[in-house]
Amino acid sequence: MPEAKTLAQIAAATGVPAFSVRSALGRVAAREQAPAGGGALGGGQRAQPDALGEQDEDGEQQEERLLVLPDPLSRDAERALARFGLLGEGAEPVFAPGARYPLAGLLLALPALEATGLIGAAREVCRRLKNGYYGLAATLLTLVFLALAGEPRAEGATRIPPAALGRVLGLDRAPEVKTISAASSASSPLPARPTSW
Repeated sequence: MPEAKTLAQIAAATGVPAFSVRSALGRVAAREQAPAGGGALGGGQRAQPDALGEQDEDGEQQEERLLVLPDPLSRDAERALARFGLLGEGAEPVFAPGARYPLAGLLLALPALEATGLIGAAREVCRRLKNGYYGLAATLLTLVFLALAGEPRAEGATRIPPAALGRVLGLDRAPEVKTISAASSASSPLPARPTSW
């Protein structure tokens, strides 16, 4: 069984303030029945770190410690390629393992989106976006995730932290309002083909 650590020890190991660790872990004791000795999770009480068990080649259980809230992966090279139009249509999503993710519940909508064929239909109907960091799929998923998070317009992206929404998209940050608006106007549906009169 892994050794329990205090909030201060977790903060020192991850390089973040103890308040951030407390916020990321939530008030564990407040959700369950409060312990007899005190109230919410404090600096002297122990917090169980999240662990992911894996088996090695010998079948022995190994535990890999997950960061509570990992930093987004660096995508500087892809952003540099996108700046010169060399990336293609959008960066590929990359997800970092983490114990807790804000807005992770939005990922539950992905099977339904796949079943409806939204991305495939959008690729057929809409114009191709110019080569850049945010492609059509990332832009559409941003709009859908914003709507599911209670912000049905592109301007709602200002009320949700871009890094939190970006983690759900598999990017380092979500597109800003002006990027979403520019992509929406650039990908407007193709004009209908004229029929013979």
